[in-house]
Amino acid sequence: MRERTVHDYETYVNDFVRKADVEYLLAIDADAIYGWLGQMKVKDTTKRFRLMCFCAFLGKCK
Repeated sequence: MRERTVHDYETYVNDFVRKADVEYLLAIDADAIYGWLGQMKVKDTTKRFRLMCFCAFLGKCK
């Protein structure tokens, strides 16, 4: 993976863990993800990009 991709994964996953107060992968659910997205004060396009990165990270974990 590219360095920028890894950086984005680290940034968004760490932000999610901090704001959603989740410690384990199995604790991640749709409510936690939507709560995390709802806390962001950014444009919808930015939220979609962050969600795509987060979903890609979760796909790598599977």
